[in-house]
Amino acid sequence: MSGHKSSGGGLASEPSAPVLCNSSMGDEPAARLVHEVATFSDGDGHRAVCSCGWASDWYADDVAAVMAGVEHPEIAVGPPDGLDGFVGELLDLQDDLSELVMWLAEHWSADLPTPTLWGLAGTGHVEVSVYCESRAELVRVAARFSVAAGRDRCYDAKKETYWCARRRFGRVAVEAWRYGR
Repeated sequence: MSGHKSSGGGLASEPSAPVLCNSSMGDEPAARLVHEVATFSDGDGHRAVCSCGWASDWYADDVAAVMAGVEHPEIAVGPPDGLDGFVGELLDLQDDLSELVMWLAEHWSADLPTPTLWGLAGTGHVEVSVYCESRAELVRVAARFSVAAGRDRCYDAKKETYWCARRRFGRVAVEAWRYGR
């Protein structure tokens, strides 16, 4: 393929590349991506090309080539599974906490009331719940936590017994649970 690779940070006629990070803003992938996409131009048209070998059609409009490149990894990798979604939520929570820390550092002062952590029931802990479909699944999760599954009578309901396994990571608690007889 003749032409030049966009170096990023250019005008609209020269889109940033690779599409998945913006090196002009200091963004760099932590590890080499399986689907690393760059935008190329041959002077007449623009296309996105992926490290996996995929290449988009040629477009007169550079934005169309960039959009094709953005969509490719989403299509190639497929939709996230449940764990991907949960880890994404945790990373969003981490981002939100970091934003709060920075805001407090810039805007809060010692003469204002001291904030406190407020988790479920005012414990100051973040709690993560893992529902287990069966007793065997609960035992498997408990083994992964390196604890034994046990009964917690304060959550028993009528004829159902509450079984759980808990693991703490500082102020974050993960609890696998199920009701059973």
